[in-house]
Amino acid sequence: MSKNNNLSRSLFDISRDYAIGIDFGTTKSAIAFEEVRASQGGRHMPRGISLNRTGAEFMPSIVYIRENGDPIIGEDALSFRFKRNYIPANLFSSFKLDLGKSVLPVKYDNLKIQPVQLAYLILKELKHRAENIELTQGEGIKYATITIPSNWSQERKADTKKAAMAAGFSEPINFIREPHAALLNIDPDRITGLHDRKRNYMIVDYGGGTCDVAVCKLKPGTLLSQDPDIVEVTQQNCGGLQIDIAFAHYIINRATSLLNIGTSTLQKNIDSIILEAEQEKIDFVEWLNGLTGTDNVIKISNFFDGKPLEFELSEEEFTEIVKPQIEIIKKPIEQVLKKAMIDKNEINYVFIVGGSSLLPVTKEVVAEIFPSNIIERVPKPRHQVVYGAAIWQSLFLRGKLLDKHMPKQYNALSLVVERRKNIRKKIRNLFIRDRASNNFSTKTLVEKDSPLREAMQKKVITVKTPHDNMTSIDIIIMEGEFEGEFNDLDKIENENYAKRKLEFGKPVPKNSKIEIEYFIDKQDMLILNARLTDFGQPITIVGRASITTDEIEKIKNRFKN
Repeated sequence: MSKNNNLSRSLFDISRDYAIGIDFGTTKSAIAFEEVRASQGGRHMPRGISLNRTGAEFMPSIVYIRENGDPIIGEDALSFRFKRNYIPANLFSSFKLDLGKSVLPVKYDNLKIQPVQLAYLILKELKHRAENIELTQGEGIKYATITIPSNWSQERKADTKKAAMAAGFSEPINFIREPHAALLNIDPDRITGLHDRKRNYMIVDYGGGTCDVAVCKLKPGTLLSQDPDIVEVTQQNCGGLQIDIAFAHYIINRATSLLNIGTSTLQKNIDSIILEAEQEKIDFVEWLNGLTGTDNVIKISNFFDGKPLEFELSEEEFTEIVKPQIEIIKKPIEQVLKKAMIDKNEINYVFIVGGSSLLPVTKEVVAEIFPSNIIERVPKPRHQVVYGAAIWQSLFLRGKLLDKHMPKQYNALSLVVERRKNIRKKIRNLFIRDRASNNFSTKTLVEKDSPLREAMQKKVITVKTPHDNMTSIDIIIMEGEFEGEFNDLDKIENENYAKRKLEFGKPVPKNSKIEIEYFIDKQDMLILNARLTDFGQPITIVGRASITTDEIEKIKNRFKN
């Protein structure tokens, strides 16, 4: 691409030349663009961006922290494993799955690092490489759409947004759910004979850390980009990472006999072996798909303590290793059919996308549910999601995103307020929680699957303090739908995505009014304000969706260089 020489235009004008989409993945990340002017006629042609001089369009979502605190990112972080001064505990991968968590796994204690800081490094590197390798447009990239799993909580969206802003992206930062993005890049015009009747599509986005399955219902005469009715389900811990782990354990078992190394010794290096397994899996799958120059030999030159590992693997053996993990995708398929209230026989086409869809056995598993003649693994399945993000951003920049394009709110949102009385109740989307020493009542904020445009309207509810002389009150936002009675708060604590203590400044009497205003903004983020209305100056708290300059600087300052 030629360099843009007109540097007098504003930054936002420059961003209108290229609509940027980012797929921040669990194991690999990518960035794509669409020339906005070229899409004016409605024909979208997004392109991936080369992220290194070899032309690769995906970068490993991996960070290694040197002893001096400097980060190494992507392929270089992978290569550093073979250095003498390599420290396994300083290598971080799959940290996307830990965004938004209030309690982090022990691995982050080693360097006192946060997942949001690692996400910042990945997004910053993607931006830097895109600007310096291909989109050399002078002032740089500022605006983008970032893909997220369908069930990405508000807390996780907030962390993703913080990382993007710290990396140099400016608001508005748009989000699009991964299966919705993939659907946008599928052109239904090439599917003949279906334009005059209702069409039902399913997309199975089998990625690195999650499997998102969506059903899209289209009315006669409409296209995917016009008026989609999309229902989505996400299966956690179902993706390429889980396949890599299963493959890594198989490799360990083979190594114990071939190299005469104890299993316990190898298990101590499981993280590095998983990364080796991922690369060997990629090479093996390329052989399965008939790519020239590949073979079925698993070969790791420096497997353990300088010893090489090499053995042949048949397709049947590989399928036996990975199929139990791939079978898990049946669960979200069944769930989304039930949620969309549609029979499997009413699905016209099933599109399989994502890196893990390249495994032939993936289609075989889906074919156990649907006829094989309606299942299609689309060309460049890894690129579908990032291409769709670029299309979404192009629609946004051209002012073509209407209310009807907005997805439905994925989960119910409920307000939980501390109270004194013991109440137990079970109502759909309205949770009453009770614990002997810590009692809570709840009210629904946003109904599950409600149109996003309804959720975007500002609403105000009022609650009262449950007893005298309170100096503060806990306000929690719950996300998700639960069945049954929950007497143990800790049992569903991980479903909370925002917990705030509203400080009153002084003791207040019972039944003092607390006014809570809330809405969901255009970036699908919850904004929450609460204030004590009866006494003194209003006190306002804002949910995690509001990101301060201090938070951004704190992320950036962790890696000043």
